[in-house]
Amino acid sequence: MLFDLRWKGGDEPPKHEEDGLFEAIAKSECPDDVPVTRLALEQAMRQGEILALRWVDVDFDAKVIKIRGRHGLGKKSGQHQKSAKLRSERGWEIRPLMPGAITLLLAHLGDRKPKPQDLVFEVGSHNPFKVRIGRMITRAGLTDLTFHDLRHEATSRLAKRYPNPMDLRRVTGHLTLKSLDRYYQPDLTELAERT
Repeated sequence: MLFDLRWKGGDEPPKHEEDGLFEAIAKSECPDDVPVTRLALEQAMRQGEILALRWVDVDFDAKVIKIRGRHGLGKKSGQHQKSAKLRSERGWEIRPLMPGAITLLLAHLGDRKPKPQDLVFEVGSHNPFKVRIGRMITRAGLTDLTFHDLRHEATSRLAKRYPNPMDLRRVTGHLTLKSLDRYYQPDLTELAERT
């Protein structure tokens, strides 16, 4: 998996990289940084999608989530562009809400009674969040890791639950199987053992 390849090393024995990342993020001045990062790993959502998430977008009963804030809708071609254009005109898409994400969001909600249009996470705008997360990743001793890499990691984890690529694509929100294939890094030993 992604985290196993990112450790810089050092004198002390390395802890699991994911644990180190969450230890560093827990020290953030913004308490919502931890649930934002956990949601990225549970739901395979992009940074913009998570930061645009409002409580009205979360349907705990139907176990679905309305995704807004999608980027990358600009310079596409062919069928990919048509699909992206439809989503951008509509302004959102619906994805199944993963069990871990439900647990995380319910815990984050707690006793609060937010207005439906309130943001789920108060982390500030995209750029300060990106810089803050980058610093915490560095503090965790990880190299060549970005917030978007968490989406890749989550996609690989979700692939174990959803071996059908069409189902996986609906969960992660990738527009095409080709784009999904770029991010999905299966465990080749597990694939061999399925035969």
